[in-house]
Amino acid sequence: MPTPRTAAWRLVLLGALCAPLPLLAATYKCTVDGKVVYQQAPCGPGAEGEAMRIQSGPTGGGGSYSGSDAARMRQQLAREGPRLAFDAFERLKTGRIDEYVAHLCPRERQSFSNPTIKGSLKAEGARMAADKVEMARQPADTGIDALTFYAYHNPFGASDGRTPPKRVRVNAAFGRDLGQLCLRAMSFWSGS
Repeated sequence: MPTPRTAAWRLVLLGALCAPLPLLAATYKCTVDGKVVYQQAPCGPGAEGEAMRIQSGPTGGGGSYSGSDAARMRQQLAREGPRLAFDAFERLKTGRIDEYVAHLCPRERQSFSNPTIKGSLKAEGARMAADKVEMARQPADTGIDALTFYAYHNPFGASDGRTPPKRVRVNAAFGRDLGQLCLRAMSFWSGS
């Protein structure tokens, strides 16, 4: 039986395997008749200004953003990300794996629909439930496409009353699909 540390690394590896894939879709932000619209195709001749291509995946593929776009993305993540991450964490912990997968970004949803991966997610969720792991509702760190939270095993302390709860770092990676924030994956690291 794998240890919790091995299981955590499996989830990290699983997320890493999905992350470096080339971006399959992009969204274009266009201004049409004075309104900002998001679409799959480049801006047409009736669009005002120039098209700005927004990646629907992580920025690691060489994409760059202007300062104002990065600020808007960070604000969107700070506003919507904690709820998405907390809801996903609760779905995992309560064994609602199909709901967890259904709320991922489209590309990850397809990858995580594999029965073997769902089985691994279910086992990880069951371990978190057995250890009474609780995740903080507010992130400890915010980036453009990721939030870091802390979660605690048995947060009210061990039965001896002297042992502090074990801390787990939870990284929630996000993408954007048609301008909407979506969860790509969650990974867990034991310790500080």
